[in-house]
Amino acid sequence: MGFLCELCRMKVFLTCLKAVDCFIEQYLRSNIVDVLSVIISGAALVFAIRVPKKIAEKQDEIALFEKRFSAYADLLKLNSFAGILSSRQYSFSEKDIRERGAIPVLEIIQLRQQVLYHFEIIFDCELEGKGEKETAQTVLAIMKSIEISIHSLPLLYSEYMPQKGKEANEKIKDIFESVMTLMTEITWPTGSVDDENRTNFVKNMKSFFEKYSELFESKMRL
Repeated sequence: MGFLCELCRMKVFLTCLKAVDCFIEQYLRSNIVDVLSVIISGAALVFAIRVPKKIAEKQDEIALFEKRFSAYADLLKLNSFAGILSSRQYSFSEKDIRERGAIPVLEIIQLRQQVLYHFEIIFDCELEGKGEKETAQTVLAIMKSIEISIHSLPLLYSEYMPQKGKEANEKIKDIFESVMTLMTEITWPTGSVDDENRTNFVKNMKSFFEKYSELFESKMRL
C-alpha cells in the first residue's frame, strides 16, 4: 500500500514537472518572439529614418551642385566676353583708333556692332532687328541676371572663402559697375563710349577669375 502511495506521488510530481517545463518553454518562446519583434521593429524604424535622411542629403548635394554649376557657367561666359574685349582692336580710345588708321566716328559705330555681335553669341540672345531702346533693355536685363547669378558664388562657396566671401563680393561689384556702364554706353549710340570702362571691366574680371576659378571648379564635384 505504501508503495502504491509513493508511486502515485511520483506520478503527480512528474506531471507537475512536465507542466512546469511546458510553461517555461512557452514563456521562453513567447519572450523570444517579443524580443525578435522589438528588434525587427527597431531595425525598421532606423531604416525608415536613415534612408529618407540619406535621400534628402543627396538631393541637397545635387541641388547645391546645380546652383554652383549654373553660376559658374555664367562666370565663364562673362570671362569669355572680357577676353574678347581685352584686345586693343576693341579699344574705344580715340588715340588707339587713330593708331589703327581708322576714322574715330565710323570706327566707334563698327566697334559697337562688333561688341553686340559677340554679346549675342556668348549670352545666346537675339538682338538683330531690335530698336535701340529694346536692344538696351535686353542687354542690360541679361547683364543684371548674370550679375545676380555670379553674386551667388561667394554664398554657395562661403565655407571655403575667407570672411564668407566678402572680398569676392566687392570684386564682383567692381566688375559689374564697369561692364554695366560700358554696355549702357554701347547700346545707346548717340553718346560716347568711355574706354576706361572697358579696361576696368577686363582688369577686374581677369583678377577675379584668376583668384577664384580654381576654387569654384575644385569644389563643384558631387
